[in-house]
Amino acid sequence: MRNSLLHSPVELPAVNFNSHVLVAQHVETRSGAAEDFDFLVGLGSALPDLSSIARCRLVSEPRHPSIRRGVALHHATDRAFHDHQWFLDSQGELHDKLTASGLGRGAARACAHVGIELLLDGFLLRTRTDLSSQVESSFRQIPSMMETLTELAAVDKQDRWQSFLDRSVNWPIPTASDYKPDEVAGRLYRILESRRRLRFDESMIDSVADVLAGAIASLEAGAESLLSDVVDEVVSAGDRQNDASA
Repeated sequence: MRNSLLHSPVELPAVNFNSHVLVAQHVETRSGAAEDFDFLVGLGSALPDLSSIARCRLVSEPRHPSIRRGVALHHATDRAFHDHQWFLDSQGELHDKLTASGLGRGAARACAHVGIELLLDGFLLRTRTDLSSQVESSFRQIPSMMETLTELAAVDKQDRWQSFLDRSVNWPIPTASDYKPDEVAGRLYRILESRRRLRFDESMIDSVADVLAGAIASLEAGAESLLSDVVDEVVSAGDRQNDASA
């Protein structure tokens, strides 16, 4: 087995924080926000994924406007990305290749969806040298916002949510090497192993990595156009919402 982090106790989660922070930065620039990126917006753009990992649903809107803005950008980005034809086509093609390699349909569907997102994150980290530090700076806002963040969860989940946020501040700084196909395949195995309908056997990790590696060229060929389209759609959606509420 090639994956060296299969049993690592400290690692990055299998969600695409980097893409969300980057899109938030681009949208804020296009929207005429301050020249320096507000890292609280970056933090907000990661919060929905953080709550999913922690299994602590956010039950209220953030009081802080920058964090609230970031959460809204996260959801708008997900809608634009998951509805984009490139993503739908790429996901379908990857799903078919994964099932052909021997993966079950549920596992193939999950690996295709999340795998594309993580490979895209890796591409963005390779091509944007400052993105890693921007993600880190966004997460470093957590301690100063802990009270505001904690109250977003249900009362009976707040201790668990706060403990999770404390740990997330110390996650490793993301680098492009964390998103190589074999690393991504190992992370996919770990996040799915507790999901009865989605999990796959450990012996399939190398096969998943091979399929992901074969998708990199087409992903990189379409990544910049995809990013531009997603930013355009998020900005346009914001404009439409502003016009409707005017």
